[in-house]
Amino acid sequence: MLPKDAEPQEEPLEAINRSAGEHDRRRGDPVTRLSLAFLVLMLANYGARAAEKSYRLGDLEPTAASAEITRNTIVPELAKLGFQEGINLVIDERVGDAGAMPGLAEDVILSRPDAIIAFGGAAILARADEVVE
Repeated sequence: MLPKDAEPQEEPLEAINRSAGEHDRRRGDPVTRLSLAFLVLMLANYGARAAEKSYRLGDLEPTAASAEITRNTIVPELAKLGFQEGINLVIDERVGDAGAMPGLAEDVILSRPDAIIAFGGAAILARADEVVE
Protein backbone atom coordinates (compact mmCIF):
# COMPACT_ATOMS: atom_id res chain seq x y z
CA MET A 1 0.00 0.00 0.00
CA LEU A 2 1.10 3.54 -0.75
CA PRO A 3 1.25 6.08 2.07
CA LYS A 4 -1.49 8.71 1.94
CA ASP A 5 0.93 11.51 1.12
CA ALA A 6 2.58 9.60 -1.78
CA GLU A 7 1.76 10.88 -5.24
CA PRO A 8 1.09 8.45 -8.07
CA GLN A 9 4.08 8.00 -10.36
CA GLU A 10 3.50 9.02 -13.96
CA GLU A 11 5.00 7.16 -16.88
CA PRO A 12 7.74 9.11 -18.71
CA LEU A 13 6.52 10.77 -21.92
CA GLU A 14 8.92 8.77 -24.10
CA ALA A 15 7.51 5.47 -22.75
CA ILE A 16 3.98 6.65 -23.51
CA ASN A 17 4.98 7.58 -27.07
CA ARG A 18 6.57 4.17 -27.65
CA SER A 19 3.48 2.42 -26.39
CA ALA A 20 1.38 4.52 -28.79
CA GLY A 21 3.17 3.06 -31.79
CA GLU A 22 6.42 5.04 -31.90
CA HIS A 23 9.73 3.32 -31.34
CA ASP A 24 13.24 4.23 -30.32
CA ARG A 25 15.04 5.07 -33.57
CA ARG A 26 18.36 3.88 -32.17
CA ARG A 27 16.96 0.37 -32.03
CA GLY A 28 15.54 0.44 -35.58
CA ASP A 29 12.12 -0.37 -36.91
CA PRO A 30 10.80 -3.58 -35.27
CA VAL A 31 9.45 -4.90 -38.57
CA THR A 32 12.79 -4.32 -40.26
CA ARG A 33 14.66 -6.00 -37.43
CA LEU A 34 12.32 -8.98 -37.55
CA SER A 35 12.70 -9.23 -41.33
CA LEU A 36 16.48 -9.13 -41.07
CA ALA A 37 16.46 -11.79 -38.36
CA PHE A 38 14.24 -14.00 -40.51
CA LEU A 39 16.52 -13.53 -43.51
CA VAL A 40 19.64 -14.37 -41.52
CA LEU A 41 18.02 -17.47 -40.03
CA MET A 42 16.75 -18.61 -43.41
CA LEU A 43 20.12 -18.16 -45.08
CA ALA A 44 21.94 -19.74 -42.12
CA ASN A 45 20.65 -23.08 -43.34
CA TYR A 46 22.63 -22.52 -46.51
CA GLY A 47 25.74 -21.31 -44.65
CA ALA A 48 27.51 -24.67 -44.67
CA ARG A 49 27.05 -24.95 -48.44
CA ALA A 50 27.81 -21.27 -49.13
CA ALA A 51 31.17 -22.02 -50.75
CA GLU A 52 29.60 -24.53 -53.14
CA LYS A 53 27.02 -22.29 -54.80
CA SER A 54 26.37 -18.65 -55.63
CA TYR A 55 23.20 -17.31 -53.99
CA ARG A 56 20.97 -14.52 -55.24
CA LEU A 57 19.33 -12.04 -52.89
CA GLY A 58 16.59 -9.77 -54.28
CA ASP A 59 16.16 -6.39 -52.59
CA LEU A 60 13.15 -4.07 -53.13
CA GLU A 61 13.60 -0.61 -51.63
CA PRO A 62 11.57 2.64 -51.75
CA THR A 63 14.63 4.95 -51.71
CA ALA A 64 18.36 4.83 -52.37
CA ALA A 65 18.95 5.77 -48.72
CA SER A 66 16.96 2.77 -47.46
CA ALA A 67 18.85 0.53 -49.91
CA GLU A 68 22.14 1.77 -48.49
CA ILE A 69 21.00 1.16 -44.91
CA THR A 70 19.83 -2.34 -45.80
CA ARG A 71 23.10 -3.12 -47.59
CA ASN A 72 25.22 -1.77 -44.70
CA THR A 73 23.24 -3.91 -42.26
CA ILE A 74 22.79 -7.16 -44.14
CA VAL A 75 26.10 -7.67 -45.97
CA PRO A 76 28.20 -7.82 -42.76
CA GLU A 77 25.70 -10.20 -41.13
CA LEU A 78 25.69 -12.50 -44.15
CA ALA A 79 29.51 -12.40 -44.22
CA LYS A 80 29.48 -13.88 -40.70
CA LEU A 81 27.60 -16.85 -42.19
CA GLY A 82 30.07 -17.31 -45.04
CA PHE A 83 28.31 -15.31 -47.77
CA GLN A 84 30.64 -12.90 -49.59
CA GLU A 85 29.25 -10.50 -52.16
CA GLY A 86 30.99 -11.07 -55.48
CA ILE A 87 32.15 -14.56 -54.46
CA ASN A 88 29.07 -16.60 -53.54
CA LEU A 89 26.43 -13.86 -53.14
CA VAL A 90 24.77 -11.66 -55.75
CA ILE A 91 22.49 -8.87 -54.52
CA ASP A 92 19.89 -7.77 -57.07
CA GLU A 93 18.81 -4.37 -55.74
CA ARG A 94 15.78 -2.51 -57.13
CA VAL A 95 14.78 0.97 -55.96
CA GLY A 96 11.59 2.84 -56.86
CA ASP A 97 8.52 4.63 -55.61
CA ALA A 98 5.17 2.98 -54.85
CA GLY A 99 4.01 3.27 -58.46
CA ALA A 100 7.07 1.43 -59.76
CA MET A 101 7.03 -1.36 -57.13
CA PRO A 102 4.81 -3.86 -58.98
CA GLY A 103 7.14 -3.82 -62.00
CA LEU A 104 10.25 -3.94 -59.83
CA ALA A 105 8.82 -6.84 -57.84
CA GLU A 106 8.12 -8.72 -61.06
CA ASP A 107 11.71 -8.09 -62.26
CA VAL A 108 13.15 -9.39 -58.99
CA ILE A 109 10.95 -12.49 -59.05
CA LEU A 110 11.89 -13.23 -62.67
CA SER A 111 15.56 -13.15 -61.65
CA ARG A 112 14.76 -16.17 -59.43
CA PRO A 113 16.49 -15.12 -56.20
CA ASP A 114 16.98 -17.49 -53.28
CA ALA A 115 15.54 -14.86 -50.90
CA ILE A 116 13.92 -11.43 -51.22
CA ILE A 117 14.07 -8.44 -48.90
CA ALA A 118 11.18 -6.02 -49.33
CA PHE A 119 11.39 -2.80 -47.31
CA GLY A 120 8.32 -0.61 -46.91
CA GLY A 121 4.64 -1.25 -47.34
CA ALA A 122 4.53 -0.75 -51.12
CA ALA A 123 7.42 -3.17 -51.69
CA ILE A 124 5.90 -5.83 -49.45
CA LEU A 125 2.46 -5.52 -51.04
CA ALA A 126 3.92 -5.57 -54.56
CA ARG A 127 5.90 -8.70 -53.70
CA ALA A 128 2.83 -10.38 -52.19
CA ASP A 129 0.71 -9.57 -55.25
CA GLU A 130 3.31 -11.09 -57.57
CA VAL A 131 3.49 -14.32 -55.56
CA VAL A 132 -0.30 -14.70 -55.41
CA GLU A 133 -0.83 -14.29 -59.16
